[in-house]
Amino acid sequence: MKPIKLEMEYFGPFKREAIDFGSVEGQMFLISGKTGSGKTMIFDAITFALYGQTSTSDRDEDSVRSQFATDDDLSKVSLEFKIGEKSYRVERELSFSKAGRKSKVPSKAALYAEDGGVIESSVTGVTSKVIEIIQLTAEQFRQILILPQGEFKRLLVSTSEEKQKILRTLFRTERFVHFELKLRELEKSVQTEMHQLEAKISEQLSTLPENEDHPSFHQRLSSLEKRIKDTRLESARMAEGIEKARTERDALQETLNKKTAHNEKVEKLQQLTEQRANLESRARDIRMLEEEINDHKKVGTISFELRREQELEHQIAESEKRLENLNRDYDRIQNDHSVLQEELAALQSREEAILEGERFITRNERFLNERFEMLPAELSRLKDELDALGKSRVLLNEEYQAFKTELERLTVSNDVIEQLTSRKHALELKQQEMKSLIAQEEKYTGYDKEIEALEEKLRVNGEKHAGCISDLDEMKASVQTKFRAEDREHIEHLASHLEVGGMCPVCQKTVEEMPGAPYYMSGVEEQRISSLNSRIESLKAEEATLQQEQQLYKALLKDAERRSLQELAEELASLEDEAGRVAKELGHARAERERKEALQREMTEKSNSLHEVNMKMEKNDHRRTQFEQHLNEFKEETGFSEYSDFKHHMAKIKREVEAYRQHRKSLEERRDALNHEFTRISQSIRGFNEAVMSDKEKVREMTAVVDGFLNEEPFIDRAELHEILGRRDMDIKEQEVQAFHREKSSTDMQIEAVKKELDHEEMYDLNEDRSLIEHAGAEVERLQRGLAVLHNDIKQFQRVFDTVSAYIGDYEKKKARHHAVHELVQKVAGNNHSKISLERYVLTYFLEKILNIANKRLLEMTHHRYALIRSTSQSRRKTGLDIEVFDYYNNSSRHISSLSGGEAFQASLSLALALSEAVQQEAGGINLDTMFIDEGFGTLDKETLEIAISTLVDLQSGGKTIGIISHVTELKERLHHILEVKSEDEISTATFNL
Repeated sequence: MKPIKLEMEYFGPFKREAIDFGSVEGQMFLISGKTGSGKTMIFDAITFALYGQTSTSDRDEDSVRSQFATDDDLSKVSLEFKIGEKSYRVERELSFSKAGRKSKVPSKAALYAEDGGVIESSVTGVTSKVIEIIQLTAEQFRQILILPQGEFKRLLVSTSEEKQKILRTLFRTERFVHFELKLRELEKSVQTEMHQLEAKISEQLSTLPENEDHPSFHQRLSSLEKRIKDTRLESARMAEGIEKARTERDALQETLNKKTAHNEKVEKLQQLTEQRANLESRARDIRMLEEEINDHKKVGTISFELRREQELEHQIAESEKRLENLNRDYDRIQNDHSVLQEELAALQSREEAILEGERFITRNERFLNERFEMLPAELSRLKDELDALGKSRVLLNEEYQAFKTELERLTVSNDVIEQLTSRKHALELKQQEMKSLIAQEEKYTGYDKEIEALEEKLRVNGEKHAGCISDLDEMKASVQTKFRAEDREHIEHLASHLEVGGMCPVCQKTVEEMPGAPYYMSGVEEQRISSLNSRIESLKAEEATLQQEQQLYKALLKDAERRSLQELAEELASLEDEAGRVAKELGHARAERERKEALQREMTEKSNSLHEVNMKMEKNDHRRTQFEQHLNEFKEETGFSEYSDFKHHMAKIKREVEAYRQHRKSLEERRDALNHEFTRISQSIRGFNEAVMSDKEKVREMTAVVDGFLNEEPFIDRAELHEILGRRDMDIKEQEVQAFHREKSSTDMQIEAVKKELDHEEMYDLNEDRSLIEHAGAEVERLQRGLAVLHNDIKQFQRVFDTVSAYIGDYEKKKARHHAVHELVQKVAGNNHSKISLERYVLTYFLEKILNIANKRLLEMTHHRYALIRSTSQSRRKTGLDIEVFDYYNNSSRHISSLSGGEAFQASLSLALALSEAVQQEAGGINLDTMFIDEGFGTLDKETLEIAISTLVDLQSGGKTIGIISHVTELKERLHHILEVKSEDEISTATFNL
């Protein structure tokens, strides 16, 4: 990942700042600036743009919003970066609290592709997408690309547990913990499944009657298999008994069926005989129906003529009535037509006057427009508006001249303001310098007081030291002839070997006389001497510390330029007075310039207003001329001077013309309707006359036919004939007669047939036969129920046997699987001979890989003296990631805290670079082309600094972009690319000096 351009708005001390990293791509550059200027905030901005977090976990989002931002200002960062050949731009807005709002203004984020297309626009979505693109989380990014203050040595000096958290995050080994948890869940799941299968097997076996208890599932299954075989044998024996009982029952049933059939035929014969007697009782009624049917058929031969005669007579009567009505309508229409012709003749006399009115309307209708009606009012309005515009033009011209006169009196220039501004800034800088000198002198005065206090402490210390020496000398003098109590055993041992005339075992001289009894110091005396010696040593150490502090303060004051605080305060007051006068002059000048600019704007506005007024007057004058021409044209064409008279006259003519046309049209339409009605009625009269004559001829023909029928048949008159034809149930009566004859014939045939089938006509008694069959059927049912019970037992036993067999097979498989999973869980969890979990084993591998990479640089930086190794002194599950340093000079390892500040920096730098390289190798293709380092070089001597810089230069020569924050002067001299961060009035700016 390479940053290309960083933009910040109201972020930390930066108000609006853009940093172009393109000019230092693949280079090593220094970020320089005073403490608190905002150097580290650049790292915060990069990290926040990518992940919504700062470069260190102890700073939150609220702490990086600029103190200069108002409620209307948005704090946001934008970072354009490159991954491989693809470029991206990420933008984020900080959330912040706003006055009058209960909740915070929410943060926003967006990620754009190189072509400007939006990839993601939600806050969490952008973070997830950035992690996907860079392939690093925020924690990994901080640890590998940005090494902030306080965290540079974190991996080196951290405990085993802390390293586990760091490495777990970087190499994502939590998946091995998750793997262990999933294995444990799998173990529990398999064990639960085993218990469930055991419960299912027990449940299945508990459904069996007389369930036997056996020590194992297999033995219970064998017992069940034997029961199935025994039950099947018993079932076969019972099936044979059922077949025998069923044969006996069927023979009895066959005898009963024959007797039942005979009895049914005897009953049927009795029913048929009774049915025939009933039919013979209906014979007289049937004969009367047959006569009625014959009469209806005879009359039916002339039914058409009879009905047609009646219809024609009715039709002739209706036609004659209709003719009478038509003749009355004919006379009325003739009378209406005569009256209408007279009205049309009277209307024709007004035609010429109406035509003249239409011509007037055609010529002058164009004047019937609101535009012509409003002409007088518009002319009056335009005149008033022209008068008002004229007055406005005079007023604007006067105001313009007044502004021009005032502007000529204002002589201030930008040069004067710039000179005053420069003077003000110069005085402010001198004030800052003076305040710094005062603060410096106050600090020096504090040093003087510290030196005086230290001299007093040294004097007191000397007095105490002399007193302790004096007390110690007195104490030693008082115990000079005494021995120490701890030497008693040795002295007595030597004394026991002394003899007068013998040799002394110590000095090898002849003992002339035996020494007297020795004296020993008491415990109080020994404790007093020891206490005085300890006090003397403590005072010496205190004296050395005080002298060292005194020399330090004197060294700080050695080359200091000292001035009187009163003199400095007077100079500062003088500068403040002069700065106040300059600020006042600058305020007056700026106010005069603002007034000048305001007058120029006012003059421009007045000039524009004058031009606008002139344009309006010219436009209105042109419109007034047009309106006067239109008014004259109206008067000449219409002959009216007042528009209202013309409008009233036009409306009157239009009403008269319209009324005339409507009346004429109505009369003509009425005339046409009367002509049409006259023609229709004439045709109807002629048609009805012809129809009546035709119908009368047809009636005579039908009457002759009906009269002939009455003369030949024994019927009384036409009324009787119509009554016979009007009967509607003749079909039903005819069907009734036919059904009677069919039923009587069928009954006779059935009686003869039944008599032929019967040997005799006596009934059998069936009660005894039915009793025997019922007893035989009950026996069959009893045996069948017993067989069904056996079949059900066999089915249940077999189902339980099959189910339990399958369950036992699954149980054995799951038991084997549970054993395998349990063994794997124990190994993964570290319950093995090495006592190391799978994750710790993997972390150990990665740590040793990192140490191998780091040692290549560390050995070179330390002239092959130091190497980092993994401590193997403990083997608990949560240890094994501690780092020790191996010293090749004495061929031994020691704790990492034993390294000096410079050596610790070398080890930290080597480890940090190795960590970055290892993560890249593990991730397989992530591009970590950038590294930022915050501080850490101040503890190095010149030679070690050169080695560290050379190491970073080697990295930079491989294409990495490396940014360093440091106050070390040698770095400023060595590095050609410097990002200078300057702070003025607490607002910072950043500029590259290449």
